[in-house]
Amino acid sequence: MDLTIKLEKSTLNIRVAIILNSENGFVLEKNKAGTFHHFVGGRIKEGESSLVAAKRELEEETGLIISNLEFISAIENFFGPENDKVQEICFVYYAETQKKIDSKYNLLEIKKEQFESMDIRPKMIVDLILEDKLTEITHFII
Repeated sequence: MDLTIKLEKSTLNIRVAIILNSENGFVLEKNKAGTFHHFVGGRIKEGESSLVAAKRELEEETGLIISNLEFISAIENFFGPENDKVQEICFVYYAETQKKIDSKYNLLEIKKEQFESMDIRPKMIVDLILEDKLTEITHFII
């Protein structure tokens, strides 16, 4: 069961995102509505650590098994309309691969020089990449 918890006045989501850097660029996917791009990831499941969830999501969404993931950030995000607020906690990991991403996963591999022309979320992770600060552990509240 995903760690999505309906509360009295809002919903709490606990998730992971993986900044995957391949030889062809950073791996992104489009959101379900097709309005912006984001890093691969998803919800943590009950009884699962964020690291285990990141490895699982990476395999599910890219077909890759990567054991060397590095925690780089935690993001607390508050969004949504007043009657349907969402509080989200996202654990962000970084990984590199030299393996080819299978086209069946419908993912994009984008060089960071192309980021400015795209709507990629969360923006603060894009900024960490553009500023070459992926080695610093960060905490964002938005």
